[in-house]
Amino acid sequence: MAWSTAHRALIALANQWLPEPEPTRVLGIDETRARSVRWVLEEAGWTRSNPWMTSFGA
Repeated sequence: MAWSTAHRALIALANQWLPEPEPTRVLGIDETRARSVRWVLEEAGWTRSNPWMTSFGA
């Protein structure tokens, strides 16, 4: 069985058992450093990689 088939079956059953969720009143946005700063050698020379990850939560 494919993962997508199992997922659709789970969603269908969950919709029968679970109540409608409350509306979202507040949306949180969080910026987190994904890893440490690194220097990358490219054709134009050294560039700084400063990776950040933005997350949304309710």
